[in-house]
Amino acid sequence: MDLNSLPSSGLIFGWLFDSNGKGSELAIQGHDPLELSPDGYAWLHLNYANTQVQTWLKSNDQFPEDIVEILQEDVGRVRQKMFCRADGAHLIFFNDFQKEFSQRNSEEIVTLWIICIDNVLISLRPHPVEAPDVLKHSVALGKIKPQNIGDLYHHLLEIREDALHEQVNLLMDKMDQLEEIIIRGDTLPEHETLGRIRIQCNRMRRYFFPEGIAISHMIRNRPPWMTDDNFQEISEHSEKLSVLIQDLDHLYERAKVLQDEQSAHVAQFNANNLQVLSTMTVIFLPMTLITGIMGMNMGDLLGLESSFYEVIFLMILAGIFMFSYLKIKRIM
Repeated sequence: MDLNSLPSSGLIFGWLFDSNGKGSELAIQGHDPLELSPDGYAWLHLNYANTQVQTWLKSNDQFPEDIVEILQEDVGRVRQKMFCRADGAHLIFFNDFQKEFSQRNSEEIVTLWIICIDNVLISLRPHPVEAPDVLKHSVALGKIKPQNIGDLYHHLLEIREDALHEQVNLLMDKMDQLEEIIIRGDTLPEHETLGRIRIQCNRMRRYFFPEGIAISHMIRNRPPWMTDDNFQEISEHSEKLSVLIQDLDHLYERAKVLQDEQSAHVAQFNANNLQVLSTMTVIFLPMTLITGIMGMNMGDLLGLESSFYEVIFLMILAGIFMFSYLKIKRIM
C-alpha cells in the first residue's frame, strides 16, 4: 500500500514495524518517501473528522468502495464484515472510551474504525479515544513489540478491556455502597441515583454487546492477517468481553431491584406520614366542628337572625350528599 499519499494534516501518528516488532514513528510533516519491508507492516492513526482524510479514502483505489460507503454512513450500530477485493480488506468497528483531559475515567463511548488491508492497519477516529494513545505510548517506550497487525488489534482489545473492566468495577463499588445505604434504611444522597447507573450499564451494553457478536463472527471467518497466536488471544478477549457484558446485565438488574426497594421505602415513609396526618385530623375534627358551629354569629347578620337551624340542616344535607357521591363513585 502506498503510504506517500497520506494527508499529513489528518495523520495523528504512524508507525513502521519490522518483522521483529521494532518500530519507528513517522514524521508527520516533511517525511521522506516511505517503503515497507517485505516482512514489515505499518500502523496509521488518522483523524476521520479531517476532510483531507475523507477525500484520501474516497480517492484511493486500494480501498474497496463498500468500506468507503460504510464509513460515510451515520453508523448507529456495530457491524463487522469481510470485504474482499484484490488482496482483501477487513473493516472493524471498535468501541472505546473517549479521552478526556480533565478527568481520568470518561463514561462517553466513541466508535473507532479499523481497516486492515495488505500489511497496513489504519485506525480512524472522529474524537480522541484512549486505547490507541495508550498503545502508542507503550510502543514508544518499548514495552510492547507487536509482530503483525493482528498483534496490534489484540493489544487494542487488551487495553480497551482493562478500561471497560475498570468502569465495571467502579459501578460495582458504587452499587455496593448504595446497597448498604438502602439496607440500613437510609435515604440515598441527592447526587447518587440508581437511574444513572442503569443508564450507564445500558449504554455500555448497547455498544459492546454487538461488538462481541462481531468479534465472534470475525473469529469464525478468520482473516488472513490473523495468526494462530492472534486467533487464540482474540478468542480469549471475546470470552472476557462476554463475561463483562454479563456483569453489566447483573448490575442493571441489581440497580433495578434497588430502585424498586427504594421506591417501596419512600412509599412506606409517605404512608406513615399520611397516617400521622390522618390521626391528627381525626383528633381535631370534633374541636374544629364545634368551634366552627359555635363561631357562627347569625344574630349579627341582617335577615339571618333566626336561621341557625336552617344552616345546620343545610350542612348535614351537604354532608349526606357528598357521602352518597363518594359511595356511588366507589371512592370510599
